[in-house]
Amino acid sequence: MNRNLANHLLSPLGLASVRRTPRPRFEETLRLLWPVGSPVQLVRLGGPQDGGYLIPDDLEGITHLFSPGVFDSWTFEGDLVAATGASAHLVECNEPPPGCPFPVERALLGGFTDGHRLGIDHWIESHAAVGEGDWILQMDIEGGEYEVINGMSQHHLAQFRIMVIEVHRLELLADAAWHDFVFRPFLEKLLTELVPIHLHANNAAGMVNIHGTGVPKLLEITLLRRDRLPVTTTPARLPHHLDTPNLPGVPDLRLRWPCAWSAN
Repeated sequence: MNRNLANHLLSPLGLASVRRTPRPRFEETLRLLWPVGSPVQLVRLGGPQDGGYLIPDDLEGITHLFSPGVFDSWTFEGDLVAATGASAHLVECNEPPPGCPFPVERALLGGFTDGHRLGIDHWIESHAAVGEGDWILQMDIEGGEYEVINGMSQHHLAQFRIMVIEVHRLELLADAAWHDFVFRPFLEKLLTELVPIHLHANNAAGMVNIHGTGVPKLLEITLLRRDRLPVTTTPARLPHHLDTPNLPGVPDLRLRWPCAWSAN
């Protein structure tokens, strides 16, 4: 997706002035997003608050970690490398944080390479080749995730066994244009290869009401590649006992999406 278009669609919109996402379409999206139960137990890497994530304990054979959006925390990367011995590749658009034990490339990650950004495929190919084990992606890039996933080639997407992505601006799911042209293509592309197995709402930004359903503005999604899942799955129960608030001292947000439990 063109970054200018993405920025326009991600801009704060007066939702009363745009076409509202129809309830059936919105609820269908929630059903697609709701996680299935993980075939293996989930473990927490990266510490007890922000920067810590739940992933499946299915790490043998992980050879590369791609982690865009370092900011000032690398505890997840440290735990993952300690558990797997994977090579860690980090990129940050701001000044690389001091003290990071891993090399950090300074670049704006996007869906394609031009004079202002580093394309996701270009970045991946500079560090790994398809067939070199399985990979993991941990991404928190403040709304850039939509362009990045859209720009990732299918053969690279299929190489990731696990992805952990923080998705932003979900209050805009009420806007039919943003829902249909930003979020659904992003979600549907992920679902070609991976399946959500855990969700956790980031309590740093609160929730909005869309069609009577509480939707967090920030949501952490853990996905597992389809070939690691059994044929028959059941919906996951949330919250998980390892979930903790991103901001300590602020109540955690609970996801209650009853429509997402119905059959797809």
